[in-house]
Formats: sequence, structure tokens, C-alpha cells
Amino acid sequence: MAFIDGKEIAAGIKERVAAQIAALPDGVVPGLATLLVGDDYGAAQYRGQIERLTTKSGFHYVDARLPATATLGEIHAKLDRLTADPAVHGILPLRPFPDGVGDEAVIDRLPPEKDIDGFHPDNLGRLLLDAPRLIPSTARACLVALDAAGVDLKGKEVVVVGRSATVGKPVGLLCMARHATVTTLHSRTRDLALHTRRADVVIVAIGRPRFLTAEMISDGAVVIDVGINWEEYTDADGNKKGRLVGDADTDGCAAVAAAITPVPGGVGAITNACLLENTLAALRLQDGGRRGRADSR
Repeated sequence: MAFIDGKEIAAGIKERVAAQIAALPDGVVPGLATLLVGDDYGAAQYRGQIERLTTKSGFHYVDARLPATATLGEIHAKLDRLTADPAVHGILPLRPFPDGVGDEAVIDRLPPEKDIDGFHPDNLGRLLLDAPRLIPSTARACLVALDAAGVDLKGKEVVVVGRSATVGKPVGLLCMARHATVTTLHSRTRDLALHTRRADVVIVAIGRPRFLTAEMISDGAVVIDVGINWEEYTDADGNKKGRLVGDADTDGCAAVAAAITPVPGGVGAITNACLLENTLAALRLQDGGRRGRADSR
């Protein structure tokens, strides 16, 4: 069994990004903006990660914020200002949004060419048509992890556990584009383990800690764990502690799998690096391709 080291893969992506930035004309700096509405702890932590990553990588970073009381109109107005800013090439709205403000109403306001997380209907539609431009970063990270593990998807049985528009559906389309046979499972699937046990590759993104167990996969399968869950536990001294765990039982599955992404240090690290590459791709799109073709790998 081998762990797929997301941190090492991300480091390679960052090196590639640095080389691309160095090749840009003088005065051209890729710009990424986050929009945080309210003070959700998880979203605020993620915003901090993105700020550290972008500034360290030589990007121009814009920290846009609104209070939790912000209306949809105020959110739209803020997005419009970021859209009009020529120094901002990629915009990342951070979920969750305030009660009563749907994700779709926010994402639809983004210009597709600045939608670096690839969730605008235009970008998702292009993925469906095998003509991608900006690919959802987490779904893309799953394929990057498989490439790093040397997995050729052609003819493989891929089972995706989870059907969200952010991960499950787009990663299934990406795998089909690589000529895999894809089965998507969800909360209503009967005898879910029957499907996962026949898979060459299992991508689990269901939001349930340690959901995928060793008994649910075949010997030699590859497991891509997208889940990030906070698990509380009591140590040997009776102290309450917490830790990040994935949607797979990592230790159990590792005894059976040929390769698996750990949590933390797996898909999440790659996802953040993919956001950098998506921002460079967005810059090229907005430049009309004069700085090279947008990278849609």
C-alpha cells in the first residue's frame, strides 16, 4: 500500500505555477479574491489558508468581506465590483452564505471566466460537453492524485460515493472523459458495498467520517478520500481532543488498498494548489489566450 502524498503533489504544482508567473510580462500579476460573508469558522479558516497560499506564491490577493446580515443584493454588488476589477482574475465565494441566500443565486452572478472553482453553470456545462475551461478544483484534484499514483483510468471501474455538484458529479464526468466506466452512488443506493467492492477506483465524497471501510473495497483498489470531517475523541488520559478524518477509514482501507489519499495531507492540499492554476487559466481566458492556452488538465 502507498499513501498518495497530497503535500508533495501540491508542491510540484506550486513550482509549475511559479515558473508560469515568472514567464508573464512585466507588471502582470495574477489576482485572486475571496468573498467571505459572515463569520463561519470553517469558511474563515479556509480564507486564511487561501490568503497565505496566494501571497506566498506571488499572487495579488483581495480579501472581500460582508457581514452575516448581508442581503443578496449586497452580495451581488460586491461580486460586481470584484468582476470589474482588472487586477482580479479569479473570484472564490466562500460557503456557507447567509440563511435565505442560495448558492445558485450567488454563483450565477460570477462571470464564468473568473469562476476559479468551476461551479458556474457555464463551466459545469462545458465539463458535460467534454469542452472544459475552468474545472471544479476538488474534482480536478482527484484526477491529479490519480495521475500521481500512475493510475490509467481507461477501461477501469470507478465508483464515486456522493453525487454533489461540487465533487461527485464533476469528478464522474472527468473520469468518463478518461474512458473509465463510472458508477455514482448516493444515500438512496441499495447495497452500496456491492458496488464499491467491484471498483478499481473508489472516490468517496459523502461527508460521513470513516464511512468507507476495508470490507467495502477490493484488494488492490485505489481510494481517493475527499472528506474532511472533525472527529472528537477522548485520549488515554481522559482528555477530550479533536482531529480531522476523512470519509474513509484510512487505517483499515490502507491494509487492503493499493494506494489511498490521507486526511489531512491528501486531496485538500492538491485542491488549494489547483486553485492557483485555475487562476492562471482564468487570467489567460480574460487575456484572450494571448498568454497561452488555458490549462484544462
